[in-house]
Amino acid sequence: MYLGKGQKRTLTAGLLGVAALLFVHGGSKVFSNPQTFSAAEVQRIHDLGMRRQSIALTGKKEAAVAGVLEMALAMGCLMLAVPLSEATPRRILPKSLDPADTPKSHIPAPPDALILLRSRLAELLSDYPWLKQCIACESLILIAPAGGGKSSIASVIAFLRAILRGHRVIILDPHGSINIERGVWLVGDVVQSEVDILGTQATITARHSKQEAHSAILDEFGALCADKNSATARFAAEIVGNAIRNNRKFHNHYIFLCHGRAKGQMGGEAMPSGYLDSWTYKSAVLELETDYDEWGEAVFSGRARFKPGGNSFDDDAAYTPLQIPDFLNPIAIRNEFTHLFAHLGLKQAEQRAQQPQYDPKIEQLIDEALAEENLPQIKTLLDRIYESSKEVNQCTSIDPIEIVAQLSDAAKQLLVYYFDKGQKYANSEGWLEVKVLRENWAKNKGILADQLKVILMETVTAEIAILERTCWKPRITKSDLPPSLGQV
Repeated sequence: MYLGKGQKRTLTAGLLGVAALLFVHGGSKVFSNPQTFSAAEVQRIHDLGMRRQSIALTGKKEAAVAGVLEMALAMGCLMLAVPLSEATPRRILPKSLDPADTPKSHIPAPPDALILLRSRLAELLSDYPWLKQCIACESLILIAPAGGGKSSIASVIAFLRAILRGHRVIILDPHGSINIERGVWLVGDVVQSEVDILGTQATITARHSKQEAHSAILDEFGALCADKNSATARFAAEIVGNAIRNNRKFHNHYIFLCHGRAKGQMGGEAMPSGYLDSWTYKSAVLELETDYDEWGEAVFSGRARFKPGGNSFDDDAAYTPLQIPDFLNPIAIRNEFTHLFAHLGLKQAEQRAQQPQYDPKIEQLIDEALAEENLPQIKTLLDRIYESSKEVNQCTSIDPIEIVAQLSDAAKQLLVYYFDKGQKYANSEGWLEVKVLRENWAKNKGILADQLKVILMETVTAEIAILERTCWKPRITKSDLPPSLGQV
């Protein structure tokens, strides 16, 4: 059983209490040396005493012996309590690699530094057998609601794989730029667009040598399978099939991030018959427990339960409760390893340059249009488009406040949410992914996907917002909202 920090403290306190009780009780027996007599012996002693006759007391010392045994048992409890009382480590680096203890000029060369770091990690992981299994397994499923800590835990596991096993890390994340900005992803190539995600299939399913093993993180895995007839659903099914059949001999390792245990949340609707059961049986599963803040959004609690691979996904007896250690925190690790990424040759997470998202037929038409004889007409057309687009991001309404006042209550609440909380999820140009809106604002308000589409289209029709592909942003500022709206 894997004990959490709180469980260790409780057990340690209990053992110390039992040891103290045994010491006091056993010691009193040993030092008072009580004698034990039968009822007949006590009566005979009384009679002789009344006649003032002397008598030699030959009582048994069973109580004294019992006292010694109790004190020995107390020592055993103390010996058990000592290892349990050790503090959970908050840092990974050994002192010889930590600038706080060792000047940078004295930090060992990269090969020696890597050996020291791996030795330290091996010592650290000996207390967390479930974490060792997460690092070693070919297929790991992480389950938690949005905001529950899946990406953070996956990031650290991939980081540990890169250090301990030399894995090349590829991260398939529709919110990649946001998570890079937040410092969630530590190492690896981050792929964000649908075209680029589909383009990784050959790399993450190919046969690799053990020295060039790959770890792929598939964030928002359920969303890939939302439309079972889509190219992303076929891609996801192929990855799961590879995880079931080939990943051990191909040296491919996968971390799947899912929002829940339901079939739809794990992409089951898009998979061939039998895939879901085989995949969840073979995979190790780390299911994070979550708390909820005052907004009703999930937050990381530090508690979880773990199922090793080769056990039924639906068998509760196969899961072991545990506490996530403090050092599994990507922000803390990034701060701790700032000076070592380049020193150890670790490539910090960065987003791959996105490829143009063209349909092949459209690309062919573009190539034909850009033929030399058509260039003058195209230049004229592009100039006209550029001139007409200068004002596209500004609301042309005469009175935005009046327009906002005429919107439905749900559309008004959406605008307030964007300016009060949603902007922190938006990119540098203010675009907010519709998926983020659905998982945060709409989910908390009980608004379904179809209803959210209607609300978004209402803002676009009113010319106070823009909707392009999967992103949305207002064309007004917060000052254009009526003061009566207040906050969400």
